Parts: sequence; structure tokens; C-alpha cells
Amino acid sequence: MDANGENVTIRYYNSGARSVRDVQFVLTEDIGLSGQSVLASFSARGILHPKQERVVVFPNTGRMNLNGNVEVEVKRVSFGDRPTWTAPRKNICKVLFTAR
Repeated sequence: MDANGENVTIRYYNSGARSVRDVQFVLTEDIGLSGQSVLASFSARGILHPKQERVVVFPNTGRMNLNGNVEVEVKRVSFGDRPTWTAPRKNICKVLFTAR
């Protein structure tokens, strides 16, 4: 997130051997014993070739406060040759969100 809290920036990398055309990200917050709450969902579109990195910036339209225990989860990846990968429930692809 930028200093003003106006934008959310996500950096991602295609470590695979196939081109990616769409990645869906979900920001979640751990709310204790009751589980997780989805704060926002973002979709990055555009061809990302293997071994390349991309940075995408999304407006923080809901003025979310992303301090605390927030994670970025990759929910779905669509490949250039049309198949789609969805994260299995027991093997979620996520990292801790860090504000800068």
C-alpha cells in the first residue's frame, strides 16, 4: 500500500514454464477463531511470460486499513493456452501482506 493508503501494489512472478494471462488475488484478514474475512479481490490481466515479474497497482476504493494480519492469496491463475489453475483448499498459495 502506498503512504497515502490510496493504492494497493502487488508484485508477482511467473516461476512456471507456461505464459499466464490472468491472476486473481484475494486479500484476507485473520479474524481469530471465526476464520478469515475477505477484504478485497483483484484481478491482474495481461500476458506474463515464464520467469518474468510484474507489478500491478489497484486503487484502494474501499479505503481499507491493511495494517495487521492481512494476507495476499492467489486464488486462480489462467494460462495463455486457456487452462485454469485454482488453489486447492488444503494447499493455499498466500503470503503475508506488508504495508510500505
